[in-house]
Amino acid sequence: MKAPGSPSSALHKTYLTSLGLLLAEEKKYREAAEVLKAAVAGLPQRGRIHYNLALLQAYLAQDAAAEASFLSALALEPGNRDYLYATVDFYMKRGRLADARIYAEQLVARYPAWATGHDLLTVINRSAPEEKTD
Repeated sequence: MKAPGSPSSALHKTYLTSLGLLLAEEKKYREAAEVLKAAVAGLPQRGRIHYNLALLQAYLAQDAAAEASFLSALALEPGNRDYLYATVDFYMKRGRLADARIYAEQLVARYPAWATGHDLLTVINRSAPEEKTD
């Protein structure tokens, strides 16, 4: 199936994003990631595309690529709670607690009333107290 519009058109880029998400829903994760890579190339300023790509890359154990995509999403939208939470979760699942702490602290600072951020930071600090920062 050919994407509508020319490869440089906004319609084509939006189509790629939607197609990538649909492929992910159908559990065609590798295909979805490839399509979302193309969408990111066409719409690099959209944090949500970087984030969705990062989630797929993390699932596919493409850790270096996932980390870069999470950080790209955060660079575009530093205060996005979903992106911060997912980045903390990514690092925690990989045992990178010092990295997880950095983003958990940002999460708590930006969303002080959100109990989940505090809970994450508590778990990190209990798991790696020797790395605790004040």
